[in-house]
Amino acid sequence: MNDLERRLLQRQQSGRFETFLVALILLSCVERTCWLFQTWDNESYAGRWPLDKRPPYYAGQGERFSDILFMILKMRGLPPKTSPRHDTGILKAAKEETDENVARWFDAIKITSQHLDECQNAEFNPDDSRSLELKYGSKLLQPAVHYS
Repeated sequence: MNDLERRLLQRQQSGRFETFLVALILLSCVERTCWLFQTWDNESYAGRWPLDKRPPYYAGQGERFSDILFMILKMRGLPPKTSPRHDTGILKAAKEETDENVARWFDAIKITSQHLDECQNAEFNPDDSRSLELKYGSKLLQPAVHYS
C-alpha cells in the first residue's frame, strides 16, 4: 500500500503499467475480502463476528474504495488505453498506448468489454469465492469510451 501511494503521488510517469497492475491486484484483494465479509453475514456466525460493526458495513466499502482508486488512477492517466478488436471484441492496447507491455498483456488475457460488464454486475454467491472476481477491477480494464 505504501509503495502504491508513493507511485500515485509521484509526478514522473515511469512504471505506469506496473502501478496499474498493482492497483488491479489490490482490487482483487478487496473483492475477495468483500466476499469473505459477506459470508460472515449469517446468523450462525453472528456470535463469533470479531469486529465492532456488522459484515455488510465492511463489505460495502469495496465499491467506494474502488471508485476512489479508479478516480485517482484516471487523474494520473494510469489505466491503459484500450479498444475492442472489431472481429472478436477482445480488448487490445489502443493505438495511442505507447507501452509495449500493455499490448502484450492484453493480448495474453484475451478479455472482452462484455465480460467486464458482466463482472461489474456480479452478484455475491456464498458458495463461490470467485463470484465477485473483477467486480471492481473491471473498471480499470474497460476501454476509455466506457468511463469518459
